[in-house]
Amino acid sequence: MNSPVKTKPKFVLRPVFDAGLTTIYAVAAAALCVVIVPIVLGVLIYVLFAFMGISHVIAPGFLFGGLFVLCLALTPPIYFEIRKRAFQRTFFAFYDDYVDFQYWQFLLQPRRGRIQYRDISDVYQEAGTLQAQRMLTNLLIYVPRLSQRMGMQGNFSGLKIPDLRQSANDLARVVAVIEGPQEGRTAVG
Repeated sequence: MNSPVKTKPKFVLRPVFDAGLTTIYAVAAAALCVVIVPIVLGVLIYVLFAFMGISHVIAPGFLFGGLFVLCLALTPPIYFEIRKRAFQRTFFAFYDDYVDFQYWQFLLQPRRGRIQYRDISDVYQEAGTLQAQRMLTNLLIYVPRLSQRMGMQGNFSGLKIPDLRQSANDLARVVAVIEGPQEGRTAVG
């Protein structure tokens, strides 16, 4: 029994894990966490203790302060490690007619799929202020059919390849492979 021959990709793009940029994002996540978690979780725990009749066991200031300190201490290293592992397992493999991809949406939800080049409408490069300082950029590959399939309107629909080195000229490589030989491809319908 013959198994199908798996072709090698023309090239594979992987995001660059930048420890400095991730540290900034981790501190921002910690700032958000210390505002939300102690209030929400603290109130829920205190109400639960009050409902059980044991609210006198722990002082509200100690409960809220403890949650604040835990969020402040634990959020940055946890965020840092989650982002690092997500970037290690993220790839965008470009073949003759399609791109295979795997990334983690919100760093937790795995997404894997394939997009045919005929479905791609445009490719852009962008960088945020912090990314530009670190010489990083994003590639945005627009796929209108993706938004139709998912019922999205007005949102970005496509692939975002984050944190690529600006000096690598990945935009030119992606455009060249997408606009490469067109035989055998059908127009977007």
